[in-house]
Amino acid sequence: MTAAEPTTNGTYRDRLVAVEPGGNEFIAEADRHGRPSQLLWTWASPNLEFATIFLGVLAVSYFGMNFWQAAAGVIVGAGLGAVAHYFLSARGPQLGVPQMVLGRLPFGFRGNAVPSVLMAVTAGVGWFATNSVSGAFALSTLFGIGPLLGLVLVVAVQTALAFFGHNLVQAFERWAFPVLAVIFAITSVVIMAQADLGAPAVEGGVGGLGGFLLTVGTTFGYVAGWAPYAADFSRYLPSTTSPVRTGLFAAAGLFLACTILAIVGAASVTIVTAAASDNPTDAFTGSLPGWLAGATLLAITIGAVAANGVGPWLGVVFADQYLRRGHRVDGFLYDRSYSNLPGLLSFLIGLVVSVLLFCNQELFVGYLVRAVPELGDIGFFVGFVLAAGSYLVLCRSKIQAERVAL
Repeated sequence: MTAAEPTTNGTYRDRLVAVEPGGNEFIAEADRHGRPSQLLWTWASPNLEFATIFLGVLAVSYFGMNFWQAAAGVIVGAGLGAVAHYFLSARGPQLGVPQMVLGRLPFGFRGNAVPSVLMAVTAGVGWFATNSVSGAFALSTLFGIGPLLGLVLVVAVQTALAFFGHNLVQAFERWAFPVLAVIFAITSVVIMAQADLGAPAVEGGVGGLGGFLLTVGTTFGYVAGWAPYAADFSRYLPSTTSPVRTGLFAAAGLFLACTILAIVGAASVTIVTAAASDNPTDAFTGSLPGWLAGATLLAITIGAVAANGVGPWLGVVFADQYLRRGHRVDGFLYDRSYSNLPGLLSFLIGLVVSVLLFCNQELFVGYLVRAVPELGDIGFFVGFVLAAGSYLVLCRSKIQAERVAL
């Protein structure tokens, strides 16, 4: 059984001050607009912020990397995450639906709720909370207001943008991009001029291969954390848009913003100041009220742990995309009876094994990593390989039969 796709009605188009009428519907051709190049600032602007800088700070302050080791780890991790973003974004114009709706193919209509909830925790509890608090503290410092008032203002603006939806968000990212780019460019030049790029690694960090893999894994997790939403913006582009250009601009915006700021963050740690701290999070939370600092640290931790689910999710999604190459899939996306239990099982296999054995986070250290700490945190990659391999074995015949049925 297959079901027809619900679609938008063609009235939204490129209107800015209009509530986005669609939710998870297929975007009608009359509502399609824009160019692939706009995805550059769509994905660069939200990553020109403190959390991205903090990736490099962690690599040097906690993972025991010197500047050049940290830079290499950041480039590898961000590069892998950007490659994933390329392939997911490239499908948006052709299929015209949100990324998590596409998740109904490998997980089934109801089974898709499991990874969807996990991704919601990552974005909602983790990144949304962390970024909101950092923005609130910035307002507090800039205007001398209380952090709580700053938090209310930040959340209010974010909610307003989300309420109106795609077109206004796109416009905001376009307007914000040159401002953010100029400010962070100047800041980066100042920091790099003062940094001691040849400084030895900080004592007491993880160091070695383990520290490098932690840097790669943390950066990859941060960049790939956007993967569950990759097609959400590219789906509004005309269906005739080049998939290659779509993927390249989306991946480039994400890669450049994350790589440059994280490397600047790594360089900033090499600047000797009297205010140095043994705990890199102190620079972020040390001046916050106790309850707010605790909430921020909890949000960072929850986001880091939940992000381990992105690896297995990507493994299943890419394996499904490979098996369905050349297939029509639109009839399955809104079919409530469609199920794919082997896909959900593949995801759970990758998730459970990678977390129990290879996770290396503050709240939990995997059993294998406890014995071999040099492994760092490779949970992302183990989860990806296990989930993808399981899906290819368990679902090949099912998907081939569905192709015949269509």
